[in-house]
Amino acid sequence: MTNHRPEPDLILAISTRENFEKFQPFIKDHVIVPEALAVIEDIGEWFKANPDAVTVDWAGFLAWSRIARHPLWKPDRWEVYVRIVETAIKIAKPNPGLLERLHELDILTRVREQVDQGFAAGGTGAVQKIVEVVQAVEATEDADALVTDDLEALLDAVIRKDGINWRLPELNLSLGPVHPGDSIMIVSRPEVGKTTFLTSELTHMLPQLAPDRHGIIFNNEERGQKVKLRVVQSALNLTLPDLAAEGATSVRPKLSTILGGRRLDVHHDTALTKMQVERRLRAVPYGLVGLNVLDKIGGFGKLEGWERVREVGLWARTIADKYNCTVFGTLQADSTAEGQRYLNQSQVFGSKTGMQAESDVLVMIGQDLSPGLRDRRFLSIARNKLPGGPETKEAFRHGQFEVGFDGERGRFHTLTRSAA
Repeated sequence: MTNHRPEPDLILAISTRENFEKFQPFIKDHVIVPEALAVIEDIGEWFKANPDAVTVDWAGFLAWSRIARHPLWKPDRWEVYVRIVETAIKIAKPNPGLLERLHELDILTRVREQVDQGFAAGGTGAVQKIVEVVQAVEATEDADALVTDDLEALLDAVIRKDGINWRLPELNLSLGPVHPGDSIMIVSRPEVGKTTFLTSELTHMLPQLAPDRHGIIFNNEERGQKVKLRVVQSALNLTLPDLAAEGATSVRPKLSTILGGRRLDVHHDTALTKMQVERRLRAVPYGLVGLNVLDKIGGFGKLEGWERVREVGLWARTIADKYNCTVFGTLQADSTAEGQRYLNQSQVFGSKTGMQAESDVLVMIGQDLSPGLRDRRFLSIARNKLPGGPETKEAFRHGQFEVGFDGERGRFHTLTRSAA
């Protein structure tokens, strides 16, 4: 499996005349493969040849480009070209992070032009023009921030019929499906199963994504290889000895089938920063994002204590909206949660109410240290702002559930009688 490159998103983003004229100057030939650069150049020529067209007609474009632009290309090079175009066509919409970056470059260029004109004229008149540019941008952003008055659109946005279901039936009963923009926090004491909870649920959710979307876990604690193996275990429900006995040749196609051909990447860095996270999210269209451990992510300046925790929670919510993904963040519970079954939201380590207020869901994972209960975990739904779905029951909106924990296979599983 290869990493998703940004070229298809970029090509789709500039497939309208307006975006092509605005953003094409910012595309540098050294950051994309030659065949993708050829597609971009051909889009410009195609718009010149079709002056009334406002968006690319892909079927006509491919036929035209083969005859008019690349009649002498060898079949293997043309195959790469076509594959890039077809991948772009299949993407539902461009990566919002990419579009945002292109807009930023456009704004900076316009401001730079005004500065250059001001210096060339030897006066200060450009300052007012710069202010006008910035005010125009702000007015557009303010208009985009207004919530629609369209009742049908409001109902579709809040009472959503689609969504991604959980592996644990208890969570479908309590929370219902998750959607892009949702911010889910998972809280427990160390070594209780936060990472396993992530891999258990995300490997079940991944095949439910659109075909062009993937998942990623940003990891700043245990070794990245260990987390990646846990992904494989959770997906296949196998122990490490089972995996070793079966062998990579046999496991690889099974894993691809179970994950629906999608990837669950693991990005490991013990000094992980929010800048690294966002750079990765701009490059690849991830639909599911795990942040493990959220409150250890750097890049929040000199903030400390609960103020920092609140800011981290706000950032997690922001990237869920900004990159059109569902974010799952893991957090530590404080020492009062040690050996306790059902935790409450006041036990989030280092937080007052900031992190809790910024999340849509707070799943607290407790543990009973009694010898006969080491394979059990106790879930408390301490916060639930999701609208629910076909399987949800209001009585379990803030339910407590006893579930099974299989650390050897990387799975949380339901029990016969789990509602408490």
